[in-house]
Amino acid sequence: MRPVGKCAHCGADTFLGSLVIGPGLLGSQPVYCATEGCVAAAFSEGLGAWLPIATAPHDGTMVLVNDTTPGYTPWVAASYLDGEEWSGWVYDDATTADSNPLGPNPTHWLPVPPLSA
Repeated sequence: MRPVGKCAHCGADTFLGSLVIGPGLLGSQPVYCATEGCVAAAFSEGLGAWLPIATAPHDGTMVLVNDTTPGYTPWVAASYLDGEEWSGWVYDDATTADSNPLGPNPTHWLPVPPLSA
């Protein structure tokens, strides 16, 4: 797999197969690793501020959430599904959803940044 760029914080290669924070995939803005220190740097550099999960949309909109599930990446794309028999957060990545169908247990969220053309 080819890297899409270097992390603007630590300089490590960033890949499409791992969570990359920042809209730089299709534009000229920086990309960041999914490690806690790099994510913190991304947001301190103006990419956003984490919001309490109680304020997240509950209409199926994909957002970025922190994932407190042990052994999983700390930041994932997820949506809140509200059904008759079950409601909760689900992963928007099929591979992660298959390995953990219960979904993430987030405490904070961010809107998904728009991709530049």
